Amino acid sequence: MSSLMALPLIAASCKKESLEQVTKAYKDAYLEFNNAIEKDAAKLKEFKNSINEQKQDDKKKEILKQKNDWVKKQIPILQGLRKKANDAFKKLRDVQKNQKIQIIKLVHTNDEHGRLVFDDGKFNNYSGMQGLAEVMSRDFDRDLLLSAGDLIQGLPLSDSDKGLTISKVAHQMGYDAVAIGNHEFDW
Repeated sequence: MSSLMALPLIAASCKKESLEQVTKAYKDAYLEFNNAIEKDAAKLKEFKNSINEQKQDDKKKEILKQKNDWVKKQIPILQGLRKKANDAFKKLRDVQKNQKIQIIKLVHTNDEHGRLVFDDGKFNNYSGMQGLAEVMSRDFDRDLLLSAGDLIQGLPLSDSDKGLTISKVAHQMGYDAVAIGNHEFDW
């Protein structure tokens, strides 16, 4: 009877992945996600350049529609890759729980300059705090959210309230630390 009791334990222990396997799976999933983002960012830049180069409004609208259709197609692909990477990160976190050295995930921003919403003007492309919040809203576990500074100053709202609004937004988003940049000394 004791040999039958050992079988489930042996089967269960064979299923367990090693730290190295789980780490590799996370790194591979993360790399796949980041490569897809880089590829899509290059495509978006092409769309933006085409729109900016056009003189005729009807051509601009046509390219904008193509871009928007392409984005709608890409969103579920990127969301799937993000979920895969995040699931691998959560698994890694569990497996390395009692290890002395651990992989952690840092999310870093800098030079926000009061940008609360997405700004895709002719000469810029800033996701804003809204864009960051959307990315982090699901399937995006992390250990630390950090800003390297210059959170405030640069846009009328941020300038008019001396950074109060964006500071409150950063607090609500759960920043773990915000460095003081040179623009935090503007007032």
